Amino acid sequence: MCTSIANLAVSTAQIADAAITDAKIGSLSATKITTGTLNAANVNIINLNANSIVSGTLNAIDLTGGKITQSDSGEYSMELLKGSIYFRRSTNELARIQPIYISKEPVGLAIVQMPGEVFSINTGSATDTTSMPIFQIPDTSSRTNMEWKMYGLGNVDAIVNFNNTVNAKLRFVSTNTVEAKRIVTGNKDSYVMQMDGNNYLSIEGEYGVRIKHNQSGTLYTPIEARYNNTKIATTTTINLNVTSGANMTLKTDRLELNNGGDSYYSNAPAGVTLGMDSTPRIWSMAIYNRTYSSASNMFITSAGTIGRSTSARKYKEDIQVAEEVISKAKRLLSILPSSWYDKAEIARGGKAQRYYGFVADDFDLKGLKEVVLYGSSGQVEGLAYDRLTMYQNVILSDHEQEIQSLKNEVDQLKNKVRELEAA
Repeated sequence: MCTSIANLAVSTAQIADAAITDAKIGSLSATKITTGTLNAANVNIINLNANSIVSGTLNAIDLTGGKITQSDSGEYSMELLKGSIYFRRSTNELARIQPIYISKEPVGLAIVQMPGEVFSINTGSATDTTSMPIFQIPDTSSRTNMEWKMYGLGNVDAIVNFNNTVNAKLRFVSTNTVEAKRIVTGNKDSYVMQMDGNNYLSIEGEYGVRIKHNQSGTLYTPIEARYNNTKIATTTTINLNVTSGANMTLKTDRLELNNGGDSYYSNAPAGVTLGMDSTPRIWSMAIYNRTYSSASNMFITSAGTIGRSTSARKYKEDIQVAEEVISKAKRLLSILPSSWYDKAEIARGGKAQRYYGFVADDFDLKGLKEVVLYGSSGQVEGLAYDRLTMYQNVILSDHEQEIQSLKNEVDQLKNKVRELEAA
């Protein structure tokens, strides 16, 4: 027998153990459900507002279709959509994690940094919300201007291992040192500088080598080498300058070209030395110790040029008899020999010795200018002793003629004496 109740109001009721086989409940407060289990296989909940889920745990959830967005009252949000996770500030995308596809097949995972944003991997910290970055890509980094930043922690070295098979490691040591088996700078087609483990350094490009140092607002260039110009300096003054015309200018107190000996302190035949005592000078014990029996033939011009003195016909043009030399040769006989001390030796404080010879000024005053050496301003500088013989040769030739004439005259007188004695 079944009883039908059209309208019933129950203020408080308890159903100890029964089953409601089919019922329509107009409004049910979830707070009234204090225990028990809702079987998802038998319950279909539609139009559920996630804001109504304020606490608790959701286990083994399978979400399909649509997207999930998480945000707080601030400007940052995270969105899960079609296998990718998007990170945004307001409506601007900062970065995303997304699958990588090749021919529509997923092959990996990519972290994409948006232009103008910073990507950073930081160390964790239990007390500090601003942790230290280990790896960072600045917001200025781009495909055409790539920049990575790596940070070591304390005394720990930072190592980048590109390829174990070729030992291509780049190690950033805590002592401000970079270690690598090989470092190459330049583009993919050619290198500008290359350093490798074979003690080899190759530098190419416009400068070759250029080292600069900026100190107190002044630019110093210790070394600057180009294909047509090389400079070495310790200050703004260039001490060594090699130009494209193969000209080299060297500014130093002393320069030695030797084979390992010391031409100054040991008098060894080491080479050539350029330097100073009280004035600039060039000296070489190697030259001094190499002896020959031939005549001297080195000459130094008034410009300081060193050359070889020659006298063969093949070196001369327009050869003529020097009538002016012949006409005044006997003036040589009026010039007396002199002796003197050298001023430079006295100024250097050394033991001066007396020298003997002629004074070039005396020849200049007598008009015998052919043997006088003059400076760039026309001043008297030296005397060509080897050319004095041309005057002497003229004088001897005259004497020879006079002697021959006197001999002829004597022979004639002797013949007359014999004729007189015979009569």
